[in-house]
Amino acid sequence: MKELYWLTTLGSLGEALSIIATTAGVLLVTILIAGVIAWPDIKEEDKPLYKKRVKIAWIIWGIATLIAIAIPSKEQLYIIYGVGGTIDYIKENPTAKQLPDKCIKVLDKWANEQLKEEK
Repeated sequence: MKELYWLTTLGSLGEALSIIATTAGVLLVTILIAGVIAWPDIKEEDKPLYKKRVKIAWIIWGIATLIAIAIPSKEQLYIIYGVGGTIDYIKENPTAKQLPDKCIKVLDKWANEQLKEEK
């Protein structure tokens, strides 16, 4: 049960980082546009502060974007968890291992019967 909690938490973290990355991106573009417009009017002693703010915004945006891309959504996490559990079950259960072969044989037989009826 704790796995489901962590899946939900990790999915929420991915969503939060996406919001942070978007906010940082908007902030970065705003700072860059304001800097381009006001660059001639900025005092020389304030220019290093401006460059520092741009650098911090780039770093926050870059890190948040990379992590947000790496974390799957909640739906994807649930699929990964469910499929992984199913595969483990099929590997351990001898009856389930035979099931796919039987299903393929049944489908083949049914398809052959359908082809015979059409002729």
